[in-house]
Amino acid sequence: MAPTLREVSLCCLWIISVACFKVNVPERCLVAVRGRPALLGCEFTSDPELSSLVVTWQRQEDSQVVHSFYYQQDNLDRQSPEYHNRTSLYMSELGKALYSEPRLNIYVNSTTVTVEFETEGFPKPEVIWLGENNQNLTYDLEIHDQTEDGLYYIKSSYEAQKPAVNVTFTLKNHLLNQNLQRTVCLSFVSDGDDGSTTVIILSILVVILFAVVMFLLLRKQIKSYL
Repeated sequence: MAPTLREVSLCCLWIISVACFKVNVPERCLVAVRGRPALLGCEFTSDPELSSLVVTWQRQEDSQVVHSFYYQQDNLDRQSPEYHNRTSLYMSELGKALYSEPRLNIYVNSTTVTVEFETEGFPKPEVIWLGENNQNLTYDLEIHDQTEDGLYYIKSSYEAQKPAVNVTFTLKNHLLNQNLQRTVCLSFVSDGDDGSTTVIILSILVVILFAVVMFLLLRKQIKSYL
């Protein structure tokens, strides 16, 4: 949104049964360059059902409407003339207070397996990795600041030793009480064991073949002396 630098307040209402929820707005004054847009943000704790959501920005000193959103669209009939054609609401972000389905990547080498999840969402989440017995695991985590879309990019990975992997990735969105859990179970057959068994069998066959050849040669020599 791009209002003037006058102080504004946020009113969020639900056209459903009354329920407790919390609204967070910036605690400190926002500073903007004159003549350039200013971005005002807020967070609220209820699962956003856009069909019944009403968002209204108003000036605190005189309650003039800066911007209104309801019925899943902007409704500016009561907007103050001072803000006509000067404000906009990021409607796409209203439904993004959740995290997208994590993308799974698995990297395998001779001794280890790396399990990696990537996702985007809002707000900044908590990441947890648990082992087979629900023990906390040590993991790698990358969190990139909000992109142009206002989302956080999360990439987290855990490296496990072969031959078995059983881990659970958990992403917690405390603002909306959202928990995403994904369990990965993998098992591997060691190629090294199969190779060793093959070598042993071949070695035994070679020894047996050598013994048979020697037996036949000795038998032939004995017959030649008789």
